[in-house]
Amino acid sequence: MPKKGIVRINQGRILPLWLRLTISGFLFVGMLYSNLLLNEEFAVFISIALAAPVLPVWNAYHLLEINNTAKVYLKGYWFAGLKFGQWKRFRQIDEITISEAKDVAQLKVRASNKTYAASMLMDGKEYIYLIGSNSKDQLKKWLKEICNKLELETSN
Repeated sequence: MPKKGIVRINQGRILPLWLRLTISGFLFVGMLYSNLLLNEEFAVFISIALAAPVLPVWNAYHLLEINNTAKVYLKGYWFAGLKFGQWKRFRQIDEITISEAKDVAQLKVRASNKTYAASMLMDGKEYIYLIGSNSKDQLKKWLKEICNKLELETSN
């Protein structure tokens, strides 16, 4: 059962698809050349070393975790179950708003390819990008779940 007062939002992959494919392609070509040009023992070692970056390239995400009970949040990265980033304190969550993404594009670049974006105002001064969607109804549904987990009052 999920913990009350805590929500973890996956905000998308760190690297865009074209860059992940490019990096993976270069790594594959490096493995291929090492197998063609080097002796077998050294080629296996090089291939294993070149395969290691594939996991973080394809499995690293932007993460926002909010703990409303402890009044802290983390804007960071998630990889293989590990969270990276610095926890920051807040006093209160003032409001959660839905805007057209063009209005918050400077807040978060990942909102630029979405029609609507949700952001959260903390302590009356800092807006935090939560999540984006092309459907306002879907975004409202997700925000209702987030508010329930954070034990916040909702107004449609």
